[in-house]
Amino acid sequence: MARVTNAGASTPQYATTKKPKQVLPAGSYTVGIMDVRVDKTKSGTPYLCLTLCTDTGHQWDERIYGWQDNGKGPWVARVVERLALCCQGQFVAVADVPNQPHENYDWERESDIGALCLGAVLFADVGVEPASVGADGKEYPEKNKVNWLRTKGADPANVAQFRKLPVWVAHADQLKKSRVAAIDLWRAELLRSSSGAAPSNPFDDDAVPY
Repeated sequence: MARVTNAGASTPQYATTKKPKQVLPAGSYTVGIMDVRVDKTKSGTPYLCLTLCTDTGHQWDERIYGWQDNGKGPWVARVVERLALCCQGQFVAVADVPNQPHENYDWERESDIGALCLGAVLFADVGVEPASVGADGKEYPEKNKVNWLRTKGADPANVAQFRKLPVWVAHADQLKKSRVAAIDLWRAELLRSSSGAAPSNPFDDDAVPY
């Protein structure tokens, strides 16, 4: 797999059931990461999906494609690397492990991504992708799209303020359970990797249980 180790660096989860009825105007927003999923389209194209929520309660699912290297590294890997940089320091350190989630992770694995960013608060530049017609003739409505390379981690005061908001409090218990589950799976895979065992397949539903 594609485990990343930065030694010198300082399962169902919450998901919306309805697509947002509105698109946010382009601008800078404070957003929380409410859910992390790795999935595939019906045609088999993998993508990373993050459920984002603004401080006003607006939510949307952002799909991030790009598992293949385009010369600069897979786009998903670059986004996860940015998330690892932005989210470190926002969580209590995981005990009894040689590295923290943002220091050692597999960018293809849902649990690893969840362990490093689920529940984080970010300052994000959000744009609007115009409506389009796909090659299959299907019409796609306009949608919000984050400029991930310009995203920054929120400062401690903003993180604390965001985590007092009604939208956060309403889902705090589920977020905690989801984060604990992700960390447990991340830890198990980290120890598996450290032992020299072959990593399990993050896309295989029948993989050996952790």
